[in-house]
Amino acid sequence: MSPTGQVNCRRTLGNDSIEVSDDALYLGQDHGEIAIVPKGDGSAQVLTQISSFRNEFDDFQESSYETDCDAFVSFVVANTAKDPAHALKRLLPDFCGCPSIYGKSFVLALDEKGKVATVSSALFNSVEVLPA
Repeated sequence: MSPTGQVNCRRTLGNDSIEVSDDALYLGQDHGEIAIVPKGDGSAQVLTQISSFRNEFDDFQESSYETDCDAFVSFVVANTAKDPAHALKRLLPDFCGCPSIYGKSFVLALDEKGKVATVSSALFNSVEVLPA
């Protein structure tokens, strides 16, 4: 990651250089445990290169994997987004299970800790403030 927080897709190690354009890459413990994530990558697939997410009985730990994926995606968005509206769009969940809000517009306010403080819904040229 560059000092400005932007993810660079070209890396040079010694005389060798790589360009990561499709999938993220984990360089391993020998190279400072660095993960290189291409700009715009919205997945956390690189985490499966870092950990198997398996316990001592070789069971896949789905809950740990999902929690780590959510945290990693939020970290990547927070450290690469230039436009706050674009960052918010990437961080919002998929609302496919809630058809009552399809086609609706909302305004939300975040508090100083990044938590949703208020949500407003536009209703017939007025705004109704809903609790967070």
